[in-house]
Amino acid sequence: MSTQSFGIYYQCYKNPYATYIGLSSIRKHYPSCTIVLLSDNGYNYSDMAKIFDCIYIHEYENLWLTYKEFETGGHIINSCKLIDRVSKAFKLCKEEYVMWFEDDVSINKPIADIFKYDINGYNPNNVQSFSLPELKKKYNFIDMNKRYSITGHGGSVYHKTNTLKAFENKEIINDILINWNNYKFPSDIGHDFMFSVIVILSEGTIGSYDGHNDWFYGINPNLCVQHQFKMYYNIPLPNELKYLITE
Repeated sequence: MSTQSFGIYYQCYKNPYATYIGLSSIRKHYPSCTIVLLSDNGYNYSDMAKIFDCIYIHEYENLWLTYKEFETGGHIINSCKLIDRVSKAFKLCKEEYVMWFEDDVSINKPIADIFKYDINGYNPNNVQSFSLPELKKKYNFIDMNKRYSITGHGGSVYHKTNTLKAFENKEIINDILINWNNYKFPSDIGHDFMFSVIVILSEGTIGSYDGHNDWFYGINPNLCVQHQFKMYYNIPLPNELKYLITE
């Protein structure tokens, strides 16, 4: 009952108990997968990384996963830095697939499905139809009748090689960021939407895998990978675990 192996890119900040619970859920079901634990200018998690056998990276610049400021062009700088950061972290994983992990993700049981796409994950959203005419002017392969799914959030699984190749296409990335509003994309730049569009315009594939979904109400044992699990947000580490971080 196993699929392709996968590594984990886990970005954390200042919810250490949620991070501890998230790492525990990974190691319960995947004791030997690569985990790259990255603190986004948050607490120092180096001791926690050791007990969960993670590769630890501490960044000293906070990069927004959802960016709102367009007037100054800061969205271009932030987005390019984020792509570079994620690319470096993905390369540290020996596996061909990498799961995007955050503090609101829980692995509840092993994944039984096969990863079929460049980004695999629950995808209720899509590029809006009103964006397609402008995109088609530059990207002839865009099909006006096709649904272009969006995923890439917590619990989504990326094909490492194909994603890294798409992230190297600076012409597409610059076009997306410079013309974000012209393409009538959302008013905020979310990393999942941006990564999905980069893959789509690189002629990659996006689809779901069984067992990944959003669930807000405690652990759902029917899901393999649960997103929006925020039960341990803003709950302090128990005293016996406080040695695992430095604030």
